[in-house]
Amino acid sequence: MGVVLAAAGFGFIRLVGGDDDAPGSIPDDPSFGTLEELAASSDLVVVGTVRVLRSGETQATGARTVQTVVQVQDVLRGEYTETLLAVATLESAYSDQPTVRDWRLPGNRVVAFLVASEDGATGSGGEPLYLPVSHRQSFYFLEGDDLTAAYQDPGVLGEQIAAMTLSELVSALARD
Repeated sequence: MGVVLAAAGFGFIRLVGGDDDAPGSIPDDPSFGTLEELAASSDLVVVGTVRVLRSGETQATGARTVQTVVQVQDVLRGEYTETLLAVATLESAYSDQPTVRDWRLPGNRVVAFLVASEDGATGSGGEPLYLPVSHRQSFYFLEGDDLTAAYQDPGVLGEQIAAMTLSELVSALARD
């Protein structure tokens, strides 16, 4: 049985597969074919810098969650007026995989596609709590104006977004 976290307007997202799946696998993770679909499923798209990685809690299944605190520098889609937000993920979701670079490390500058938690939950530091729309397609490193996908998924969308500059992404998001 997988671990689930609820996401506003999105039903349940299975974060990690069951006992038979490899650690960090995300077999039921939503996958989007276009930037427009990914953005439409997001409550918030932000540019920010990771400030803190906090231990979360142990789920009933034994899986551990973490909260990544992001200092928001720009809102590309949605409305957000706070300085910080927390993103909940499973501890193992971005580790020990050769095709993944862990975006959650302090100092990383990222673009994140997020959904608000269903119950208006807050992070352990009181920040509004968000979840990734899709673990494989929600996070992109921002180095200068260049984007790099955190999860090197063989899907076309991740490659398309990573091929964009931040300016091109802002323009594409403004069109829809």
